Amino acid sequence: MARRTIQQAAANLTQVAAAGIIGPRYRDGVQSADWQTNAASQQAETNYAEGVQRAVAAGTRRAGILAVSNEQWRQAAIEKGVPIIGQRVQAGIAKYTQNFGPILQAMNSAADNLPPRTTSPSQNITNRMVPIVRAAVEAAGKAFS
Repeated sequence: MARRTIQQAAANLTQVAAAGIIGPRYRDGVQSADWQTNAASQQAETNYAEGVQRAVAAGTRRAGILAVSNEQWRQAAIEKGVPIIGQRVQAGIAKYTQNFGPILQAMNSAADNLPPRTTSPSQNITNRMVPIVRAAVEAAGKAFS
């Protein structure tokens, strides 16, 4: 195996990104991939469960969180998110409308049929808020509990 330094690897990434090669290569790889067959296999499910159990036992989630300061996270989120978030939101509006539209419609319908407000905050929660939450949960195809 050829040995490379991290600087050489970074230089290679810089070249392919600057040359516009990486996007088409990524697209070609995705178009020929079959992620679902292996990801949905029983072996993958077993591996996932075992991995989660090991991670919980080892405390790796918490350790990973503690390895990044709030300031590091904020800076990375700003650097990576700000340039692309508007485009990603715009690209997701059709899916949002399709998926959340029926839920919002159910919530609005429940709100149209609420009893009048009372002077009791707890009664208002039970009589006015719970029906809207129930409608949203059930419209999402889940059981209200």
